[in-house]
Amino acid sequence: MLRKSGAKRIQTWFYDEDPNGIKVSEVPNTTIQAVFIPRNSLKDLKGESEVEKPGIYFLFGEDKETYIGEAEVGYERLRQHASPSTGKSFWDVAVLIVSNASQDQLDKVDVKYLEHMSYLAAMRSGTYDINQTVPTKPFVREFRRDDLTDIFNVIKVLLGGLGFSIFADASNGIEYESEAVQSGDIPKIEAEQAIEKVVQVETHLSKDIKSVIVEDVLYCKRRDAYATGKYVSDGFLVYKGALLASEQQLEGPKLKRHQDHINTFLANGVLEIKDGRYVLVQDQIFSSISAAAVFVTQRRSSGTSEWKDKNGITARNKIDQMLSAETK
Repeated sequence: MLRKSGAKRIQTWFYDEDPNGIKVSEVPNTTIQAVFIPRNSLKDLKGESEVEKPGIYFLFGEDKETYIGEAEVGYERLRQHASPSTGKSFWDVAVLIVSNASQDQLDKVDVKYLEHMSYLAAMRSGTYDINQTVPTKPFVREFRRDDLTDIFNVIKVLLGGLGFSIFADASNGIEYESEAVQSGDIPKIEAEQAIEKVVQVETHLSKDIKSVIVEDVLYCKRRDAYATGKYVSDGFLVYKGALLASEQQLEGPKLKRHQDHINTFLANGVLEIKDGRYVLVQDQIFSSISAAAVFVTQRRSSGTSEWKDKNGITARNKIDQMLSAETK
């Protein structure tokens, strides 16, 4: 069996022998486990102690969309998100990260810190649309930050093993294999190094903006689309005057959501048709920089790559520059 120095083994147990159903994965000799939960199977976990602990969770949809959250009781929070009336409609799989033992359990502060750390790393990666605002970063003592950095590194391995490349390119450009894992001895790629820079970023991000880009106006130019915008506290603002791409290249659920936005904005007077083109006639806030990029370009887009400053530097590169400066 091929092995690489520093490779990680992932052990996976199937809840009901269905490889596509509920399963629990962990890296041996670590303190956490990942519970993979299809939305339609969530009810089967009611009363299971494994999911009634504090934890961090990731909701995933078909269209590279995710939501990162934390909860004192993981199952109850997921149940709320699955509610037909008040829940989030986009997701079909949740991954809940909890302690795998009665001792060394994650507490409320731990999971809040991991949520904040995961958000920043996912934003830096840009592989998924993040459907939320910046989580609050709690105070954590230095010795515990080291522990949580190790735990975060394991989370990246577990999510990669389950096929979710949410942290791809967040460090060293590594992307995990997306094939499903089985129990037993498994060759695994080397875990990414912990993003210590991200851990040290102070939450001036959360004061009056959503990102590290404080004052910059950003530009989105793709094909014949053109827009200006900037990060704000509750999302990404696209200024009026934005000209949408003339050709629409979306499909599936993303196309439906996009067309719903178009129809709503037309009805509300936010969007108009001028010379056969959609033009934004009022400033509009979107939930994320990627959501704004998709709207303007009318195609699948990574917002941190599409939006650039006046010098052509991408939002992702500006984030990298700031993170590097924070640790010098």
